[in-house]
Amino acid sequence: MASSRARTRRVRQAAIKGLKHLSVAYQMGGDDDRLDDLLETLDGLLAETTGKKREHVERARDDVQLQRRAPSLHDMLNRITDDR
Repeated sequence: MASSRARTRRVRQAAIKGLKHLSVAYQMGGDDDRLDDLLETLDGLLAETTGKKREHVERARDDVQLQRRAPSLHDMLNRITDDR
C-alpha cells in the first residue's frame, strides 16, 4: 500500500513539473490564451478535489499563475531593444 501511495505521489509531482514546463513554454511564446485555458482547467479540478490531491492541484495552479503574470520572452526582448 505504501508503494502505491509513493507511486501516486511521484505521478502527481511529475504532472506538476510537466504543467510548469508547459506553462513556461506558453508564457515565453506569449500564448496567454493557452495559459488562461490551463488555469480554467485547474480551477475546475480544484472544485472536484479534496485533501492531498487538492494540494497538488493548488500547487500546479500557483505555478501556472506565476507564469501568467511574468512577461513573455517577446516582451523582454522588446525592452532590451527599446533601451538601446
